[in-house]
Amino acid sequence: MFNKIETAIISVLQENLKKVPKGNIGVKMPETKKLPSISLNNIDFETKDLAIGRTISGEGREAQETLSGDGKKTEFNLTEKPVKPLIGVEYPAGKRLDERNYKVDFEKNLIIFQTPPAKGKDNILVKYNKPIEVKTLKFNLRYYLNIWAESEAQRDDIAVEVIETLLRNEELLSQQGIGISPVKGFNIPPDDDKGNMHGKTLEYLVETDLQVPTAVPRIEKIEIKKE
Repeated sequence: MFNKIETAIISVLQENLKKVPKGNIGVKMPETKKLPSISLNNIDFETKDLAIGRTISGEGREAQETLSGDGKKTEFNLTEKPVKPLIGVEYPAGKRLDERNYKVDFEKNLIIFQTPPAKGKDNILVKYNKPIEVKTLKFNLRYYLNIWAESEAQRDDIAVEVIETLLRNEELLSQQGIGISPVKGFNIPPDDDKGNMHGKTLEYLVETDLQVPTAVPRIEKIEIKKE
């Protein structure tokens, strides 16, 4: 997530800034010989649990289950609750069975064959999606954009260009799930070790969501107690 945010912001600056070479914009403190330069640093972040919502399917949530026929039984219980539509049934395993030869009771976790599958161990393969929950966390992150230049005038010109560039590209970043807004700015105190480097920091608030899919535990039994 952090890498995605930083890559998106840096890409916007690299593609649009005219006063700073693309190669001088990144997440590391620049060397003096590479002025003017811009470095992006994550300072801190806060999180907030937004919601838990169920969706009918999810990438990587496919389940596979093997069943064994006995030549008599037509109804088989699945251990997990399947999500519509069923991915498919292989009988014998490796050969996809036509959907007209079976039906699925999604409420009862049942697969019902038109004719009893032949006797055999694990000779039926059922593929289906399991329900998932998406847990969402909202992130508020603080970033410093540190601008380094050879003079105060150059530094301030670049700072204005950065602010204008990010303002123009708010919608582009929003489409990537990144909300960005300026907070404040301040000059970086001179440092003799940095020679003729003049610095300014622009502080930005970045908002984004992190969505984590998790498998829904199966409800085995519901009991209603009588008063």
